[in-house]
Amino acid sequence: MKSWPTDQGLAALHHAIQVHGSHGHTRDFDVEQLYRDSRLNPIHEGIKGSQAADLLGRKLLSDRGYSFRLPQTRIRADAARAPQVLAR
Repeated sequence: MKSWPTDQGLAALHHAIQVHGSHGHTRDFDVEQLYRDSRLNPIHEGIKGSQAADLLGRKLLSDRGYSFRLPQTRIRADAARAPQVLAR
């Protein structure tokens, strides 16, 4: 979830440095500082797999799966009504 924006932000900053050429790595432009700060985000946020394990293990299953089953029940109910709605 958080990994996609982090990866894309870092890629965008990498391209911004490339646009500046050899000056992109100097402290003359803010992009150098932004790149250094953004480079720490993947480390700070953790490994993608550990984020997924945390989401599944702690967040979704912490209440015996109720928070996971509730949306699942609603999705199934909506899917069951879909043929009737589409027939209108």
